Amino acid sequence: MTHVYLNSLTSLGVHCLINKPTRFMHNCTLLLEHIYTHDDLHYFYPGLFPLDISNHLPSFLLIEFSRNKQHAPTWRRCYKNLNVDSFLFDLDDKLRHNLSNTSLDADSKFTLSLDTFIEVINTQIPVVKLS
Repeated sequence: MTHVYLNSLTSLGVHCLINKPTRFMHNCTLLLEHIYTHDDLHYFYPGLFPLDISNHLPSFLLIEFSRNKQHAPTWRRCYKNLNVDSFLFDLDDKLRHNLSNTSLDADSKFTLSLDTFIEVINTQIPVVKLS
């Protein structure tokens, strides 16, 4: 399910800055810090402090404001023409249709719901080129 979550965020134009585990337990590691941005104009330097005083590594983020990146065109979702009633109607209609199969397990229904939500977002709130 993690990849579905991250793909959803990516489709909305954001990306994760902390991508290494920050908590260490007996037999597993976890990523507790969730720092996301949609700013593609500045340089970001995320990191972790390698402290061994607990099972959790503190994170940090340095942002360089003095120079801007020369980058490819930026794409974002434009919400100014969003008709909320139409969006909700479309979402409701597609969810009812897609989830009418009662034989699906909870994980399959969740994935199908998320896919349906992304499909409606892509239809109702398309990605547009900003620059």
